[in-house]
Amino acid sequence: MSDGAEKTFQFSRAFHGWWWLLGRDFGRWVPVALGWAVLIFILHQADHTLGLVSAMSWLSTAMIIEPLFAGTLYVMALNDDVVAPGEALGAALNRFVPLLVLHVLTSLGIATGLILLVLPGIALAVLWSVAFPILIAERARPIDAMRTSFSTVRSKFWPVLGLLAIHTAALIVVGAVLSAMGTTDGLDQSLFWMILDSATSVILSVTSIYLSTAIYRELGFSGAHDVSVFD
Repeated sequence: MSDGAEKTFQFSRAFHGWWWLLGRDFGRWVPVALGWAVLIFILHQADHTLGLVSAMSWLSTAMIIEPLFAGTLYVMALNDDVVAPGEALGAALNRFVPLLVLHVLTSLGIATGLILLVLPGIALAVLWSVAFPILIAERARPIDAMRTSFSTVRSKFWPVLGLLAIHTAALIVVGAVLSAMGTTDGLDQSLFWMILDSATSVILSVTSIYLSTAIYRELGFSGAHDVSVFD
C-alpha cells in the first residue's frame, strides 16, 4: 500500500468516485454488460436444462463464468489508461483461476456467516469488499487478497458499510419492483421477464464492481493507482 492509505477515508469522495468511474468507462462497460446479459441468459437456460435450480445456484454454470465477467470490469475500472474490453478480457483470462477461487471462498464465507447469525455474513461482505481489486491490481493470491482486505477495511468499517448499504438498498428496491412486476399478468413466465431479470442482475453487478473499485482507490492502495483521480 502507498502512503495514501494513511489518509482519512472520505465517504463523499468515494461515493463521488464511484459515479465518476462509471461515467468514465460508460462506453466500455456497456458492451461488456450487454454481452454478459446475453450470456447469462443462455447459461440460466442451460442450468435449467441441467436441473441446477436456484437452490443449487452455487453449482451453476453462471457461477463458474461470473468471475471472468467481474475480472474484465475490474481491469477496466482499476486502470487509469484506456483499456479496451478485449484487452481487459485477456487480462482477466490470465487471472481466471485465482478469480474463481476467490469468488468461491468469499461466497462460501459470506453465505455461511449469513446462515449462522446473519451479522457475521454482513461483516465479512464489508471486510472482503476490496479483495477482488487487490487480487487484480496488486496481483495477490486469493487468500492474501482476503487477508489484506480484511485488515485494511477493518479500521474503515463504518464508512465502507455505509457505501455498501446504499448499493444494497438500491438492490432491494429494484428487486421488490421486479418481484411486483413478475406477479402481474404472469409476466414472470415470459421471455421478456427473463431478459429483464438477466439485464438487471448484470447492471447491479456492474455498479457493485465499480463501487468496490472506488472503495479500493479511496483506501489508498498502490497498484499504480492514485486516489487523486477522484479530485
